[in-house]
Amino acid sequence: VHLGGVLLLTPRYKFNKRPTTTTSYYSNTICLNSPGSSDNRLDQKQNYQEGIKALDSAALLNPPLPLLIQVKYAKAVALNSQGHFTKATSILLKNIPLINRCDSTKRVKFHANNYRALGDVYKSKGKHLIAMKNYQKALKFSEQY
Repeated sequence: VHLGGVLLLTPRYKFNKRPTTTTSYYSNTICLNSPGSSDNRLDQKQNYQEGIKALDSAALLNPPLPLLIQVKYAKAVALNSQGHFTKATSILLKNIPLINRCDSTKRVKFHANNYRALGDVYKSKGKHLIAMKNYQKALKFSEQY
């Protein structure tokens, strides 16, 4: 699942019942950004915090490796959006050995997304050279799929 760089709970979304699977936590967390929506800005901070909690819960359910990688990636994207650059970097760097354990098709796609997200984090931190190196790695993997 490509997140497009944005992770939010649907504004004012509340779980009617507690999700019981990683997939349901993950699915309930993802929502496309609606830039034209003015009330979305008011809920954004709370939605990110709730989304991060839902992703933490999803990771605790011992999901299959590809889903765990996506959950961690989504959390890192959310943390980066909230300005938590060190936490986001740590998660993405720890994702690399997990990605290396995937089959070749998933590995290529996951590495491309993970390195692009690392580039985004380093760019946010003002570390443009490291960001560019990660973007180049992402591009190299992207060309393979």
